[in-house]
Amino acid sequence: MDVPNVGWNASPPLRQGSFARNLFTFLGLLFLNLLISIPILATLWAVWASLTAVAVSFAAAPLLAVTDYALNSTFYPTKFSSPSR
Repeated sequence: MDVPNVGWNASPPLRQGSFARNLFTFLGLLFLNLLISIPILATLWAVWASLTAVAVSFAAAPLLAVTDYALNSTFYPTKFSSPSR
């Protein structure tokens, strides 16, 4: 049995909209993308900034404790695990 060529691979014709319709579609999608992406990017930036602050404080606490010991000649082991003063 011979199957007729019915155009299974043919794509539907592209519909050209007016300039105003394309412009409003672009502006609407841009607004939605900004509405969604700005809070997500701000959240990611805040998480990054807080992790950086924690890493800096963890690195600085022992260094500040050693500096305090060198200047005051008193040793407090608890200053190695928490920020001094």
